[in-house]
Amino acid sequence: MSTTIGTETVAITTTERTWRVQIETPRGQDPVVVALREFIKTDPNGGVISQMQSGMTRRQLSAIASESVTAGGVTVTYAQLAELIATAADTFRAQDLAQPAPVAPAPAA
Repeated sequence: MSTTIGTETVAITTTERTWRVQIETPRGQDPVVVALREFIKTDPNGGVISQMQSGMTRRQLSAIASESVTAGGVTVTYAQLAELIATAADTFRAQDLAQPAPVAPAPAA
């Protein structure tokens, strides 16, 4: 059982943001860029009240490859951006492979 003590009205800010980006590259097929979106509601202090997935945006790379995007004063085509991301992923993998394998802790005596 509960008792309502009162109510108050506060301003809630709703924003929509991208929370995940995927580049799907099936062998022999046109790559697809997928952006997953969400709504976030926050209170006046920035505290998150709720998060809810709001949809997905998909583009075939061939359809947008020559279009440009600018961020931080740098302009690249989507094809260049995809190549940069692929190169970064390959670099990260090479770095991971260059790391020595973790050593399992010795069994307790």
